[in-house]
Amino acid sequence: MLRFYPFIPSSLFNLDFYAQQLEIVTGIGYVRWQFLFQCTHLIFLVLLVLFFFKKIRKDKAIVTNTSESFIYLFALICLGILLLLSYLSLTISRFYAPPNDLIWTYISDSRYHIFPLIGFPIVISVWLFSSAHKTGLMHVLQFLFVIILLLEVLHGIYFTIKVSQDLRPSMPDMVAQKQIEGFLEDQIRTNKENNVDVVVASNFSTFAQLANFHNGTGLFDTKVLNEDRIATSRPVKLLLITQEHYFKHFDKFLKKKGIMLNRKFYNYYCFSYDVYPAL
Repeated sequence: MLRFYPFIPSSLFNLDFYAQQLEIVTGIGYVRWQFLFQCTHLIFLVLLVLFFFKKIRKDKAIVTNTSESFIYLFALICLGILLLLSYLSLTISRFYAPPNDLIWTYISDSRYHIFPLIGFPIVISVWLFSSAHKTGLMHVLQFLFVIILLLEVLHGIYFTIKVSQDLRPSMPDMVAQKQIEGFLEDQIRTNKENNVDVVVASNFSTFAQLANFHNGTGLFDTKVLNEDRIATSRPVKLLLITQEHYFKHFDKFLKKKGIMLNRKFYNYYCFSYDVYPAL
């Protein structure tokens, strides 16, 4: 659960950018800063949830005005999303074998937090600019909020322009990935006609996901490739898509008898291996 994506600060700040800058300034690694952000966010989130339920119990009636109704509704929807993601993470979390060597969970993936990421700045603006307490502190907070948003928008524009200018060198790689998708689709369709299943393994999860999308099977736990025997109950064509500098992670698999280099797409190698049920 410590892998919770820090969606509250991420809704206002580009934490990836700040973790990189802090690594340069302090010498403390990027991963450690991201872990610190996650831990701090989790503590803050727990306190925020406790405060929310305490306020509900104190106020008795939730609906007092339009602004508070909006904030309460947003909070309840966020809680529902967090509970669902927590349940899925505890039951479906996935380990990616080396060279990726990471654990993926629903709560650590930013795309599943899109609702709170978009909603928190709106909720903060509703609270700041529709508050009945027009104190000096509130004016300072309003000013800081606007400055933060402007800085992030300007940085986002700069980053987008910079990335768009750097896309050209990666074009061959992008073309190769598109070609691989067509190749996988053809392999899956052709082999299914012969009653052979296609399993796609790769340290690039995109290709395993594409296999699932085209009615094949994606193998995310690639460490099973290096086992002495790969068990199956049906005839299978196993495809491994990787790059040359990752060959060492599949050393045992690539030395198996029957391994063939099927195709090469730019700097991606596609190896095939036919697996049959044990007699």
